[in-house]
Amino acid sequence: MKRNDLTHMAEGWDKKDFEELAQRQVGLGLASGKLIPYLQAFFSDAFDHYESATSEGRAFVDEMMARVPEAFERILSGAPDTADLRRMRRMVSLVRGKHRQAQRLIDNFPIIAGEPDKGVEEAKGVLCSVMQCLLDLLHDATQDSHSGASKISILGLCYWLLDELTTAQFLARRAYSTQAYTHLRVCLEILDKIDLFTQFPEFVEIWGSDNEDEIWKKLAPPRVREKLGRDSRDPMYTHFSREGSHATFRALQPRLRMIAGSSDDDSEIALMLGGRRDPARQVSILIYCILVTAQAIIKCANVFEDRLNPTDVAQLVTSVNNDCSAFFRRFLDSVDRSKESVGPLEVILASWESMRKNGQL
Repeated sequence: MKRNDLTHMAEGWDKKDFEELAQRQVGLGLASGKLIPYLQAFFSDAFDHYESATSEGRAFVDEMMARVPEAFERILSGAPDTADLRRMRRMVSLVRGKHRQAQRLIDNFPIIAGEPDKGVEEAKGVLCSVMQCLLDLLHDATQDSHSGASKISILGLCYWLLDELTTAQFLARRAYSTQAYTHLRVCLEILDKIDLFTQFPEFVEIWGSDNEDEIWKKLAPPRVREKLGRDSRDPMYTHFSREGSHATFRALQPRLRMIAGSSDDDSEIALMLGGRRDPARQVSILIYCILVTAQAIIKCANVFEDRLNPTDVAQLVTSVNNDCSAFFRRFLDSVDRSKESVGPLEVILASWESMRKNGQL
């Protein structure tokens, strides 16, 4: 084999290669009067080079597949069930949009397709302002060095929280709502750890040790809540676990779609992959992110009170609270409760509003 042939194979087939293959096989088929076997030979050879081909080369194969679907279906239906046949059927489904490519799932993951939902965008804007408030306070709190394991641990948890919130909001806007709940649940654990290390700094030593058994025995989420004087079962933590962190049927339900047939027996269930747009659900998750951030702001202001300016903190918090309260009301007024379940969110928002009126926020 020549050196340039090896180089060409490494680069993958282009449109010209597939055209030459098609001309050769279709020409032989027309000359013999038996086109189908030669079409089968064309697609078999084409599929061998499809994945590594150039974009123009794959487009040519896709076009060929679109032109001869019926003939190719006849080939597949009459052929014996072999590994090659299964591979070709998958390729046919791929071309017709009935099969998924891992590469495209990964490449498309960061892309938010379609027009952005107005409510989702508004929620993102509010979250940005709230997160900026937290970042501003952390900036001021870290202008001088800190000592003590508890203070340093709390700072680390605050910045970790921001990473979790950034991830959760992106997943929500990208319509990966189930996955977003996992990061929200971590946020609740972080907030509880901040409270624990503020009230009981001695637990930082256990948390930072290598004794995993003792850490789990004393610092598992339910145990932390008990040490803070709360019920071991947190309703919001349970809600986030059920909606995404755990493999529950409830978390699976948003992926299911019933496709009605001519009768009940003909109905089919479709499984969704790659995220599902649901603006009310997406906005709800962003609101949870906002609430978590608001709690972190209060905790940060209390822990690092000696490093902050009280007037500045009051102005920042008041501005954020007013923006949040107005947005929450607009969202709840716009939700169609006959179609959307926002019960857990309404409970937490009512609690937040009560704390705000009592001057706790």
